[in-house]
Amino acid sequence: MRLRLRRLSDPTGGGPRLIISFGRLREHEGKTANDVVLTPVDPAQARQISRWHFELRRWPDGFRLRPVSDGVTEVDGVPVTKGSEVKAGPGARIRVAHVLTLTLDSPKRAVPEDLAVTRLVG
Repeated sequence: MRLRLRRLSDPTGGGPRLIISFGRLREHEGKTANDVVLTPVDPAQARQISRWHFELRRWPDGFRLRPVSDGVTEVDGVPVTKGSEVKAGPGARIRVAHVLTLTLDSPKRAVPEDLAVTRLVG
């Protein structure tokens, strides 16, 4: 799955959102739990993805991925442990719980045939 991050605004009306959350939980206590809900094709694999799995954090030099669960998260084949951070720019492949792979895509690099498999955030 390709993931193209567009400008995602802060719901309080501020500038761009600094943290984008990813996980399998859509809603918690009546509020949005994750900005991006991760749902594998095989529903039996869903429980391998944590309710709150990882965050992409916006920094002046780009995005950094930070796992917030003990679930398996890899960036470009390298495991990233809970609480640590690693740069994740265009082309980065994020493997989630051995069941789902996301590829970060730059809007400048997207091609029309990707649109069917691109989840737009924003």
